[in-house]
Amino acid sequence: MLGAALLVASGLGIQWLRLIDAYAVNVFVSDQWDFWTPMFREESFLAKFTYQHGTHTMGAGYLVIDWVGRLSDWHVPTEAVVLVLLTGMNAGLALWLKFRLVGRWHAWDVLIPLMILSYRHYAVFLVASNPSLNVVPLSLVLGTALCWTGKVPKVKYGGLAVLNVLALYTGYTFFSTVVILILLVAEIAARRRVHPVGWPAAALAVTVIPLGIFIAGFNRASAAYGVTLFESSLPEHIEFLARLWGNIFLVRGLVAAYAVLVLLLAAQGVLLWWILKRLFARLGDEPPDGAALSLAYLAGYSAVYTINCVVIRVGMGLVGAHASRYIMHQVPLLLGLYIFLQLQPAMWKRIVVAGIGLLLAGSELAAYRVYGPEMTAISEAKAKWLEVYRRSGEVSQANRESGFKVYPWDEAQPLIELKLDYMKAHGLGLFAVVPADEM
Repeated sequence: MLGAALLVASGLGIQWLRLIDAYAVNVFVSDQWDFWTPMFREESFLAKFTYQHGTHTMGAGYLVIDWVGRLSDWHVPTEAVVLVLLTGMNAGLALWLKFRLVGRWHAWDVLIPLMILSYRHYAVFLVASNPSLNVVPLSLVLGTALCWTGKVPKVKYGGLAVLNVLALYTGYTFFSTVVILILLVAEIAARRRVHPVGWPAAALAVTVIPLGIFIAGFNRASAAYGVTLFESSLPEHIEFLARLWGNIFLVRGLVAAYAVLVLLLAAQGVLLWWILKRLFARLGDEPPDGAALSLAYLAGYSAVYTINCVVIRVGMGLVGAHASRYIMHQVPLLLGLYIFLQLQPAMWKRIVVAGIGLLLAGSELAAYRVYGPEMTAISEAKAKWLEVYRRSGEVSQANRESGFKVYPWDEAQPLIELKLDYMKAHGLGLFAVVPADEM
């Protein structure tokens, strides 16, 4: 059973490497010009770690950027390859988590790599890759979920404390801290009558302190750039939420998206009831259940992220709910529901798991049709821009002839030109030694 899951993961990983070889272009695009700024400034790693890009800081994602940048002379396709390898590791972490909680393998475990290495994540690797936004956050979330299953207190709570600091500063994974705080309080409440609460109480304190430091250093002006809150109507928020969750199965019709939303809300309700029952049914008689805490964390993280995404993004247009880059943050809930189903002894779980499997398989096939032309068009536009720029050395001419802008705002073009000058002077990025197949 495990062999089948690993075979699927390997096949999907190889497919991504082939796609990167065919479609990745060695040029920064859009936000990459911004969050690579500390690399241009040659700043310390601490400055890179705490660099705030819009609403979030870069955190552990800069481990990837800094390492890949140093080893590859800022080669964009190399970073994409590293992200695929990390995503394969994430699939392994998810499989390990499932086995720790369930204790056996199932044929349906092939769905786990299908969730994580899906073609639906194409923008994560092939549009404007940002390690801090998707892949590294998922690593931190899965690692935290595994910590909740720990049996040795110092390992469990020490791991939670370390991963919380990394998550707090890495992309939108700062929402992880909210869920960790709630679960630590719940765990203390469930243990307090009989079992010692020293370790979870210490972890709670160690979680609160970095949160205070993070909030104190947070640049609210930068976070608020371009964001309009609560200007959309309640029906628009609900529709955005439905489209957001429908998108995980590539559902585009509004009625079908609402159906997916209703089913997922119902499933989350059942999962919440099960979690509360496992945590508090025998209050104080035994230590809190690791499976309940781990699944509560997975579902809670996706829920908090989704709520934030709806509030922040709805004003930018309902079609934005279909963005590929959000899906990786929804995977923890889907993974948690799958593991929950495998923990149930009832026969009905097989029908539900089969339904999820059909939806994932169908949407995976549909993703090639939906995203394939878009991915091809973006790749060709990048390649054309790069060809014109190498020939002319002029950003404006490359923009004009290719019909594509590597940075969307014209007023920032002088800054982009300065950054290109820096790259040229240091032989980095598109000015590094160019392999023959990229000429």
